[in-house]
Amino acid sequence: MRKALAWVLVLALLLCGCGKTAEKEKTAEQETVAGVDAKTGAWIGKGGCWKLSGADYPKSCQFSFPYKGERCYVIMDWMENRIQLGERELCCPDGMIGGADAGEDGIWYCLENRGEDGSMTETMIRLGDAGEERERMELSFPKDCFPRGFAVTEDGFCFNCSDRLRIVDRNGALLQDIPHGEWSGKLVKGADGAVYFVEEQKTGGGSLSRVNLQTLALEPLLDYPTGTICSGDGDSPLLLILSDGIYHLRENGESTPLVIWEECGLALSGVQTVEAESDGSYVLCGYSFEPLRMSPSEPSELRPRVRLRLAVMGQFGELPRAVAAFNARSAACCVELVDLREGGLSEDDALTRLNTQILAGDGPDMIAFDGGRGLSPFPYLRKGLLRDLEADFLADGEIDPKDLLIAEPVKRDCGGLYLLSSGFAMETRLGLRETFGDVRGWSFDAYLTLARSTPSDRMVMYNLTREYFLNESAGRFLRRAVNWKNGTCDLDNPDFIKLLEAVRDVVETPEDPNNMVFGTNLMAGGYMATELVMLNHVSALARSVRTVGKPVSIIGFPTPDGSCGTDMSIYPVGVLTSSAHPAECLAFLKDWLLHPNQIPAYRPLFEEELREAGQAGAAADNDPFSQRLDPPLTEQEAQQLRELIAAVEHTTLVDEKAMSIIREETAAFLAGQRSAEETARLIQSRVSLYVSEQA
Repeated sequence: MRKALAWVLVLALLLCGCGKTAEKEKTAEQETVAGVDAKTGAWIGKGGCWKLSGADYPKSCQFSFPYKGERCYVIMDWMENRIQLGERELCCPDGMIGGADAGEDGIWYCLENRGEDGSMTETMIRLGDAGEERERMELSFPKDCFPRGFAVTEDGFCFNCSDRLRIVDRNGALLQDIPHGEWSGKLVKGADGAVYFVEEQKTGGGSLSRVNLQTLALEPLLDYPTGTICSGDGDSPLLLILSDGIYHLRENGESTPLVIWEECGLALSGVQTVEAESDGSYVLCGYSFEPLRMSPSEPSELRPRVRLRLAVMGQFGELPRAVAAFNARSAACCVELVDLREGGLSEDDALTRLNTQILAGDGPDMIAFDGGRGLSPFPYLRKGLLRDLEADFLADGEIDPKDLLIAEPVKRDCGGLYLLSSGFAMETRLGLRETFGDVRGWSFDAYLTLARSTPSDRMVMYNLTREYFLNESAGRFLRRAVNWKNGTCDLDNPDFIKLLEAVRDVVETPEDPNNMVFGTNLMAGGYMATELVMLNHVSALARSVRTVGKPVSIIGFPTPDGSCGTDMSIYPVGVLTSSAHPAECLAFLKDWLLHPNQIPAYRPLFEEELREAGQAGAAADNDPFSQRLDPPLTEQEAQQLRELIAAVEHTTLVDEKAMSIIREETAAFLAGQRSAEETARLIQSRVSLYVSEQA
């Protein structure tokens, strides 16, 4: 699995990377452990004293629950469904597991079956402690009542369905339907054995009710303005997860802190469930990180950690997972995600806030850029606000910048390695080699020639419009035409004029009900000349090529001169020159490199994934839901991917404000109001002014 190499390097990278700045003066900036008395060393926090470590949970565990002093895991992925008690496998059902829970008489799980009329049948199965099947029963649900999970009660089951709670007895007889909001709410089994219903609101918070199994009704208990409710522990039936920590929650609404992150020197977000363990520890699970174990600690074990602030614009993909995992592993640093749009700010207002903080000397340590659509790195490059990471890597000595597969495209687009991403994807196009030849790209002229000769009942590109062609071609052209470091651009030239003319002459094939067909095999039949594919793991290219069944060329999008038409898609992080903690920032970036979720940007991990994909029955870790390659990846296929990556010249980074200028001026050209030459001159003038203003 990923990765022996990564885990060998992690400890050295974290401890060495952060330790290299021990000689620097950081008293004002260094994070202190707020819950420890600085003089006596005693714990003074309102919550408990805790530490985090990785939790050894089975891969693809969807949820778990306690049973007779052990933990029962429900594991589901594309390979198999499995129920596991501790380290013992209990069963591997053939169907989709719709839920599982423990009762006094064993472990119950259900398999979902949908009828042709839309009705649902749940097959309820009870397992003994050794995994043997003890009981089986069929429960039917109306087609408008989709089961979404259940809890075992003393006398039966309580199902949470799409629009109601449905209570049945142990013989499967319906006792009561209790309506609730459509597709809302969840069942929570309290540590006291009671069944609770939590109806969460989209705006945050929600309402808590107890399912009264005697009166077969909901008993409203309390409303809560924010947070997430989950099962509790011996001190309270429920726990309330808030942004600042986790709290014991009692039925009367009283809450007391179990842990407050800041008091323990921790930074953690995205916790969705907390599972109390019999040894006094807790397992924290969330969408943004691998399961973490929270264990009791002594105040003397907690060390001050440098707190790094990483600014993001709203939700940001897999980055929260990387941050949470780093914070659990690192003894010297922790990263705090700072949402620039917190409080409901617009993107423009969020950018104003960020830039004001930077000017005032109170900016973040790092910024996560979104490809340039809303938070562009280029103005910050123009102002010299981002560190040269190549120099940092060379000075650190742990990772050679030459082993970063994204380095050259980033340097071409940014004038240096000012941005880093742990992984990358490539959006490209395949074409039959018999049509295009053995090439890495195709020109505008080649596209137009092919489009004009293609019958009207066939197409060159699916869902092609002038707007799409302009965005793709002009975005790529900008990356070559603008020198952000020097503040210059070159858009008034024959190649850009040719681009504008190609946009005008596009043969549009927009999506409509008559042409909504997909699949690379369509190329082999001649229906489509090219097919868009997304390469986000090391076996994706081989899988796409195999689907075609004929020799293909990886041509990407047309370019003015027919050069490589494939770009790298990255969502990178940059380190601000104003950060007082560059070595700590580098420690985070190195850790991030070792735990990518797409094609690894770090060459040793990339090569390791290629080797794994070449083994019988293997699948890339970051491709858990696709079918395994059968036969496994060949060396020829691996080399084809290596050669494509080496040929890529650019990233997909684009400055949205520069692109908006191009769209505005091109609209008048497409409307016939001016020539391509006039349009190029106007675009050159406006973009030049914008770029120079970024100084």
